[in-house]
Amino acid sequence: MEGIASALQGHCVCGEVEFEIRGVPIDWIQCACARCRGAGNSEYGSVLIVDRADFQWLRGESYVAEPRELEASHSSSASCRRCGSDLPRVLQDLPVVVVPADSLASEPAGIRPMTHQNVGSQAFMFELADRLSKYTEVPPSV
Repeated sequence: MEGIASALQGHCVCGEVEFEIRGVPIDWIQCACARCRGAGNSEYGSVLIVDRADFQWLRGESYVAEPRELEASHSSSASCRRCGSDLPRVLQDLPVVVVPADSLASEPAGIRPMTHQNVGSQAFMFELADRLSKYTEVPPSV
């Protein structure tokens, strides 16, 4: 991926929580597992994986609710306690942050999705016809 000219910013729907990403995302994943499909009511969930050092909360971090431990997975996102919208999740066991693409304030310039994961779980009515790398499960790098 090429460098990003400026920082990416994002927020929840109500605007109580804001964050910023500086640096180049490690990956942009389209996940077809049942959890991601259900969370977004779509054929896949779309998340950016960023280095923890490139991420910071700008305001409202106290409004960020982490997913319950039983529901948590590496693709789970946090949510806003006020409006319930998806927010980035700082993973405790890996030095990365999972950022839901729909929480970004604008389309990232020069960046496109890189991989599909969990395609072994994709819904039968969808066919992935693009040229992205496809993994039956979670790739080893995540």
